[in-house]
Amino acid sequence: MLSAGLLISSLWVNLQGQAIDPQVDTPVALVCQASALAPCLTLLPPAVYTSLPNADRLLASLGHRGAMAVPIQSGSLAGLVLMAPERLPAQIQTIVGGQSHRLELPRQQQLTLWHELGHLHISSLPGSTSYSAWQHEVLADLYLLWLAARNEGDLQGGWQQYHRRNLQLLNDIGHLSHWSVPVLFTALQTFTLQQLLAMSDFNDLIAQLALFPGGSGWPEPDDLKEYASLTKRLFGTGSVQALPGYLYWRRERLGDWVAPSLQVLMGEQGAAQLMKEHALGSENAASVGAQRNVW
Repeated sequence: MLSAGLLISSLWVNLQGQAIDPQVDTPVALVCQASALAPCLTLLPPAVYTSLPNADRLLASLGHRGAMAVPIQSGSLAGLVLMAPERLPAQIQTIVGGQSHRLELPRQQQLTLWHELGHLHISSLPGSTSYSAWQHEVLADLYLLWLAARNEGDLQGGWQQYHRRNLQLLNDIGHLSHWSVPVLFTALQTFTLQQLLAMSDFNDLIAQLALFPGGSGWPEPDDLKEYASLTKRLFGTGSVQALPGYLYWRRERLGDWVAPSLQVLMGEQGAAQLMKEHALGSENAASVGAQRNVW
């Protein structure tokens, strides 16, 4: 793990997140702190350095985000990762069930680096340009899950990202662009820690989940929009009408996806009560399906 090392202004890492000599013959990335970007960029090979936008333009592209990956793919250089750790959340808050809840986000800086390294790895794959922006984000979170398992020996990092993505969507469906939960849920339900550790190549995980370009493991974009619309109806601010039949056919699956996060926030009993009120999950959604004419 590189939690302490990430505080320095520049760092070479391999795509498994380990500090490394940039001269070795394996894909590497240069991690630069946004606060010291200009001098960090000079560590790049001269031909790469002159071909990139200058520090000011890269910072403008980063905007208010906490991190950004810049694929390069020149020799063993996979790319550049910009980090602005002061912008990364230490916790996330949301209001569910009429009460405010808070989820702590330890190691978010480390997890964010692994996510950005995922973007660099995915950009190197054949046919990677066929992935949509949302699919790229999902695969980067899946890479985070895989790396966290390998580097930490547990699934806690993957679950933290899972809960973070869920709460972001509950707060604002504009975060649908990064809502990786439908795929992370499948991965976490399908594979044990031991099975993930046995996958020495991340591409094996992509293949087993059928997430190659055009693969059958991807949800349909229109389906995702319906899940987002239902989430807004149930959890968004300003929703006043219950409309129990609204998108009833999406309530069972949405319940499966949000239940783990609600349980972390509210406990099992509180989460079960809220899901019953919203007709989420297999037991609760079945009764709503019988009332599908109620809009």
